[in-house]
Amino acid sequence: GWKDVFSKAEFSERQQQYASHFAASGVYTPQVIVNGATEFVGSAESKLNNTVWQSLQNNKGSDISISATKNATTVTVDYNINEPDAVLLNLALVEPEASTQVKRGENGGSTLHHVNIVRELTTVEAKGKGTTTIEIPKELSAMPLELIAFTQQKTTFKILGADKKQSL
Repeated sequence: GWKDVFSKAEFSERQQQYASHFAASGVYTPQVIVNGATEFVGSAESKLNNTVWQSLQNNKGSDISISATKNATTVTVDYNINEPDAVLLNLALVEPEASTQVKRGENGGSTLHHVNIVRELTTVEAKGKGTTTIEIPKELSAMPLELIAFTQQKTTFKILGADKKQSL
């Protein structure tokens, strides 16, 4: 009875790609994928905490650094990726926080508070130094936004590194 106002077909397609990669029987909510390498039910809090902690312990450092410039309609991103081969460069425009009123369903009558909402996600193949541009949807042009960039191996989806630009 309630539509997720932040959902997008592209996000569902990405979730389907992960399901195929992990040979999962389907997609579901809440689903968590940690560093592109581990998938499980997001409500398994202890497993989530342990998996993230282990991932942080094994962190070799980021392979990417970014700078970004925003104008009324675009964000221009300069990147430097320190990987020998081309990787997937994911650029997420993030709304730091929002609230939604739920009219129907199990949360009917509630106000849901959201943080770090990915509003746009662009993926390009990249290597070395370069520049790319992201279009800002009109409904986001006056909102405070952040940019998160993360790199992934093309075949395994493993996350290689990340960088963030706050307050675009």
